Amino acid sequence: MSKYRVIVLPRAQEDAQRIFNWLREHSEQGAATWLAEFFSSTDVLENSPESWSVADESPHKGHVIRQLIFRTPHGRPYRMLFRVEQQVVHVMHVRGPGQPPI
Repeated sequence: MSKYRVIVLPRAQEDAQRIFNWLREHSEQGAATWLAEFFSSTDVLENSPESWSVADESPHKGHVIRQLIFRTPHGRPYRMLFRVEQQVVHVMHVRGPGQPPI
């Protein structure tokens, strides 16, 4: 099985930084745990990213947008939105609980 290259685009980096900063204000440990889960999820995308479900936002963007849902130990879901082009995964956004779709 060939591996995909994962690129976290600037907008997704900003999303992740914003979520991390908010969590850090409430819990240093929680923020560190979330960040580890975020990076673990990007690692998961290196193998078979097309197996993840199509995001609700997909029909509105003209190309297939998929989502990987990852959770913190407290069970809060976060969505990593990405598209696949050949052997490259472009992580476009990271959405937290309660955030509206893109």
